[in-house]
Amino acid sequence: MAALDQRPIAYSYIRMSTQQQLKGDSLRRQLDLSEAYVRQHDLILDHSLQDIGVSAWTGANVKTGALGRFLELVHAGRVARGSFLLVESLDRLSRERVIDALEPFLSILRAGIIVVTLADNQVYSAETVGDNFTQLMMSLAIMARAHEESQIKSQRITKAHQRRRENAVNGIGKFSGQMWGWIDQVEVKPNTYEYQLNKHVNVIQKMFELADAGLGCLKIERELTRLGMNGVKGKPVTQGNISSVLKNEAVIGTYQPTHVVEGKKMPYGDPIKDFLPSAISDELYWRVQRNKRKPVIRGRKGVRFANLFAGIACCGHCGHRLMLSIGGTPKQRFTYVQCSRKYKTRDCNYNKGTLRYDVLEKAILDNVTEFQDNDAFSGNSNEARNNLIEAVVKQEEKIAALDKRRASLRATIEFAETDDDRRELAAQMNLRRREVDEAKDVLLQLQTDLQTFDHRKREATEFADRIKIERLLWTTGSSSEVYRSRSRVSLLIGKTITQISVDFQAKQFIVMIGTERAYLFDKTGALLDKYDARQRGYYHTGTRYFAKEVDATGKQWIIAKRPKAFDENTMVSDIPIRTIGEGANKMIAPDVIEARQDRIEAIKRLPESRPVSPLANPRLNDPDVIAIKAKRAAEKEAFERERAGRKTAQHE
Repeated sequence: MAALDQRPIAYSYIRMSTQQQLKGDSLRRQLDLSEAYVRQHDLILDHSLQDIGVSAWTGANVKTGALGRFLELVHAGRVARGSFLLVESLDRLSRERVIDALEPFLSILRAGIIVVTLADNQVYSAETVGDNFTQLMMSLAIMARAHEESQIKSQRITKAHQRRRENAVNGIGKFSGQMWGWIDQVEVKPNTYEYQLNKHVNVIQKMFELADAGLGCLKIERELTRLGMNGVKGKPVTQGNISSVLKNEAVIGTYQPTHVVEGKKMPYGDPIKDFLPSAISDELYWRVQRNKRKPVIRGRKGVRFANLFAGIACCGHCGHRLMLSIGGTPKQRFTYVQCSRKYKTRDCNYNKGTLRYDVLEKAILDNVTEFQDNDAFSGNSNEARNNLIEAVVKQEEKIAALDKRRASLRATIEFAETDDDRRELAAQMNLRRREVDEAKDVLLQLQTDLQTFDHRKREATEFADRIKIERLLWTTGSSSEVYRSRSRVSLLIGKTITQISVDFQAKQFIVMIGTERAYLFDKTGALLDKYDARQRGYYHTGTRYFAKEVDATGKQWIIAKRPKAFDENTMVSDIPIRTIGEGANKMIAPDVIEARQDRIEAIKRLPESRPVSPLANPRLNDPDVIAIKAKRAAEKEAFERERAGRKTAQHE
């Protein structure tokens, strides 16, 4: 018989700003009031409308909460006219400004919904509010009072939190009762705390040690479980825990204060560096972050991390990646590399041949001293580094000058005589602020380039020595030690070698370093030839080329250039030209022509190398930042037009 029930539906709306209020009497009180009203007026109760932990002061209950979904149903006509909306009081619907709170309230009434406030037994409908102006004024007064109360409460809480945070920075009190599991908050004297590392820091250090060796979160989890190293609460560490810790700057002493917004922790203010004791070194932390940004080579690696060149070794005929296979005789087995496309679809441009992996690996590891780029960070590129430093200093000076101009404008506003003058000065201040933001973005990019330059210089000079030390472990270490060691070597090789291209027809392979050096090996691992574009004056630092250029005045500059592909003249520029014959019979020697052609063919067998992208500021590519910049540009243009119009009007 429920389907024939024609009684109006009463929707009970219950809202509480925080989850903690569930522990009190608020929920039971609101439910009891709704049930009593429904019994008294013979209505059908629907108590599905609940916003727990949702703020009405920010309007979240209307924008994303249950009340907002109810309003959508009302506007769509899916809530019958004559239905009831039961609330404890009007401040449960909204604590926003009256101008914002009034519209949802009136839209409910216009849709024929009757609003009942249970605390004071007031009934609001389109008819009562339309006929009784006093009731509308009373509702406006309630909304205004609710907003004022929330605003005052917010200001008091904000000031109290701010005062507590300021005291915590100075060692008085603490930011929060909770702290990371590897750090203890020790009260050394009343209301004065110190932060100390505890025994769990060993787990954190082990995580970063394994991550630095190139292990992913799953491998780290398995290794920690094997070693019996549990988390803070004595439970096994999960991949989620590991991922969270590996990107948490608290491990290097940086503390990010937080506050709760709509039930979620959000950053509050700037991070505080060196506030906590460091669990690991800054260098290790940032090295792990850089490694995490590299593409992950998925799939099985074997017990000993069999393939050091996964992701950089490719087929010289079709460009597809190489895979390992086992071959040879029953008495003597070898590991070979072959084209994955040939293996899967037989669709490679050369469907024959393999190359022994042990020869490939030995040839590359034996020549790491050759690959080590000691010269790339001396001479001209050091001059380029000095230019980068000079650019950073100039940009900092520019930001300081812009800040000074803004301060001058701020002081001038106080003495402005008319509103028009104040508005114009305020608009100029906004423009200066935007210029400061844009200048800071440029400064961040320059600082990133400089850090990348220094980091690559360190890695380049230590590359060969680190690989030699790691190789010594491969004959004496346990299987897990060898796996981690080979994983570290794979990371080092991936940072230095751009590509290994194997020509199965010629039984040769080419090792590319960046886009400026190439080394040609035969099937026995012997180095046949090498090529270095830097003899043309180009230097690659990981984000840019640096090259010499002469300006119109004849002054020589070291300038930054993006990586570019070789042309044929560049490829053979280091091969001296020798001529034979005289006069009309003079010609380039055939052996020189042959050497140049061989060089060009060897380089052209490589797939086109991808330029190394600069390490850009992630904010610059953020759609929101792009939209904000576009809006600022439009506002600036409108301001300039308006100012030009005012000047024209004054002259007229």
